[in-house]
Amino acid sequence: MHKDFHGALNCGFQYVKDRYGQDGLEEYWRRIARNCYGPLLVELRSRGLKALEEHWNKVFEVEGGDYKLYYIDETLVLEVERCPAIDQIEQMGYPLAEGFCRHCEIINKEICEQAGLGASCTYRQAVGSCRQKFWSLDN
Repeated sequence: MHKDFHGALNCGFQYVKDRYGQDGLEEYWRRIARNCYGPLLVELRSRGLKALEEHWNKVFEVEGGDYKLYYIDETLVLEVERCPAIDQIEQMGYPLAEGFCRHCEIINKEICEQAGLGASCTYRQAVGSCRQKFWSLDN
C-alpha cells in the first residue's frame, strides 16, 4: 500500500459525489464494502471480533496513526486520534473531500452487517479523529 492511495481515493470520492450526488457516493461505498473486502468478511464470519481486532492492528501497523484499540465488555472500540489517511491527504496538499470520513462509517457498517456484526462511527473530520464501535449481533 502506498500512502498516495488515500489522495487518489479522496479525489475519487469527490468526483463520484459531484457526478452522482450523495446517494450515488454512498452506494459506491457500499459496493466497495461488498466487493473489495471478501477475505476480511470470511474471517469476520468465522472468527468475529477477534478477526476485526487483528485487521485494525495490521492496518495501523502499516499506515501509522495515533489509535487505541480495546474492549468495553463485548464491544470492540477503535479510537483514532489522528487519521493517517487525512494526514497524507493534507501533506499532499489536496483539499479533503466533503464528507470524507463518512466512508468509514458506511463501508464498515456494510462489512459488519454482512458478517453478523454491528458497527457505529462518530467522527470529527476537521481534526481527523473518530471513535468506532463493533459488536456481535448475536448478543
